[in-house]
Amino acid sequence: MKNHLPIYCFTIIMLMIVEVTSGQHRINDNQPADFNTSEAVYEQGPEMPAARMWHHAVVLPNGNVALIGGITTGFTSLGSVEIYFPAADSFATYQMRHTHASPAIAKMHDGRYLIAGGSANMGVPRYAQTEIFDPEQMTFTEVGQMVRFRASGGSAVLSNGEVMIASAWWRHNDAHTYGEVFDLETNSFSAIGPFSISRSHGVVIPTSDAQAMLMGGFRHNGEWSNMPVELYNPSNGEISTLHTSLVPGEAAWTIMNSEALTSNQLLANGSYLWMALRPWPGVTSFKLVTINPVSKEIAAVELDTELPDSHSYYFIGQPVIDNVKNRAYLLAVVMGTGSYQIAVFTVDLENGSLTKSSNYHTLSTYQLRSTPAVLLEDGRIFVAGGSVSNNFDAVNNTLFITPPEPAPSTSLPYSGLPSGLALYPNYPNPFNPATVIRYELPEPGNVMLEVYSVAGQRLSVLFDGHKAAGNYSQSFNAGTLASGVYLYRLTVGSQVLTRKMILMK
Repeated sequence: MKNHLPIYCFTIIMLMIVEVTSGQHRINDNQPADFNTSEAVYEQGPEMPAARMWHHAVVLPNGNVALIGGITTGFTSLGSVEIYFPAADSFATYQMRHTHASPAIAKMHDGRYLIAGGSANMGVPRYAQTEIFDPEQMTFTEVGQMVRFRASGGSAVLSNGEVMIASAWWRHNDAHTYGEVFDLETNSFSAIGPFSISRSHGVVIPTSDAQAMLMGGFRHNGEWSNMPVELYNPSNGEISTLHTSLVPGEAAWTIMNSEALTSNQLLANGSYLWMALRPWPGVTSFKLVTINPVSKEIAAVELDTELPDSHSYYFIGQPVIDNVKNRAYLLAVVMGTGSYQIAVFTVDLENGSLTKSSNYHTLSTYQLRSTPAVLLEDGRIFVAGGSVSNNFDAVNNTLFITPPEPAPSTSLPYSGLPSGLALYPNYPNPFNPATVIRYELPEPGNVMLEVYSVAGQRLSVLFDGHKAAGNYSQSFNAGTLASGVYLYRLTVGSQVLTRKMILMK
């Protein structure tokens, strides 16, 4: 089975398998021993109708969870979407137009999802087919094919509504060097690039000025270091190097899309939160980073205790974000125990405190490999799928995790907010009927926050008055307004900032 994988992908996967499953790693004496600890709760969930891994998971506006594509036992690509209904604790299966394993998926401004490309059986990227998933109607509509077939690409919706897709793991196709843009109005793709380097599993971050940042991933030969951050400008098609490295002043750090939607990593303050890793020989280091779409800066999150390295814990997937409590949850494999155990870390994004679960959970027959995790409305983490240890036979197990409560911290407050006037994306978005709008004032001033229709009709004045410098949140209840796209506008002196929000009833 393994011999059918491209050699560089096989090397990376085997590196993770060896680190995760070997019982020979000891706890490094230099690892922090005084974590804040609190108990987590682990509960086995219902079995999925189909075993799967390499799939995506998204929480829909109604609170249900969609598990999209992936591969099943025998390395066979899946053409189904399973919907998990938390209220009934059950699943329903819907068929897509095509099979999609490790596709690029992006949540568009109208609440639908673009599903593009993916792998065929045996993990070989062969698909350029795309379709749009409408979670409200539970329909799948075929749209134009991509310019290049690709799998494991990064994707994001730009502020102009277009979807950018870039990077891919397949060295016999230049999709790892070129990207493309999907135009919803014409249902067509157009090529962009080339970028300065080839990369697989890259991450696309939309910026507030309708550009996009491409970062992270690894080269087709497995090289992780010297991965620049590149900027794509759709107005003229130019691609430039924005940063020479992911973490300023530090080499060899990278981030991976890890079957995570870019929109899943959006914080309430408008930045994106990602897990960075530095895989030095013999040990992998980890660091949380924020990516600011306004300033285009990348910054490490300051924690009261550093994240441990892979001698003691190996972090898997991307942070699960709780924007209501302003927290992030990290899943990690416990190293050196001789069995496959997982732990949960809670990061308090207000003060940077890091709390580890005092209890672990043993997965006796399978691993959480290429398995996305999402946050349910009741505050539990939902993890679906995985694979049998040391092979690629997927499982249909599910797991619920109630993360540990954070402990108080004496560290400085988290300061990953941009300087200058800022208007952040509302959360949740889409929403029904209420949402929260956050903004930041660098200095005192007269402030007006308004809501408009797309036709320019003012519908509501949320605030009109003087405010001191600082961070502010303003709730908005749509009441009897119809479903659709609305604008919210922040005016401070002569400066005006406007964003879109989507009401879905």
